[in-house]
Amino acid sequence: PSDYMVEKMRRENMLLPINRKKFKGFKYYDKRFLNKSFDPGNKYSIPYFWGTLGIVYNDKFVKRSEVESWDQLWSSKFRDKILLVDSARDDFAFSLISMGKSVNDKRPADVQAAKAKLDALMPNVKAILD
Repeated sequence: PSDYMVEKMRRENMLLPINRKKFKGFKYYDKRFLNKSFDPGNKYSIPYFWGTLGIVYNDKFVKRSEVESWDQLWSSKFRDKILLVDSARDDFAFSLISMGKSVNDKRPADVQAAKAKLDALMPNVKAILD
């Protein structure tokens, strides 16, 4: 769950502590991702994944300079050529990033702006894949 959900579920007593005896891999986690304010000491949560969002392209058809930032995906050059992964979280994330916002932004105005920006991307989207 996201940091917000861990914090909320912890406050509402919806989580059980992690049994460290059953989880052997904790020692391998990078310290940067542990002991966050929403779960000090990682009593209820552990990092799941990090750094998986990106742009994949075939350099036979697209120059690197054409996809060096998220904002470039809105170029008319990519009309009906973009494939998206079916993940609202990831799609909103790159939309927010392209606007200079945090992927964890929850402000209604920013979320609405990110949705509007995604709507504007749709002419470039050929398909949304599972």
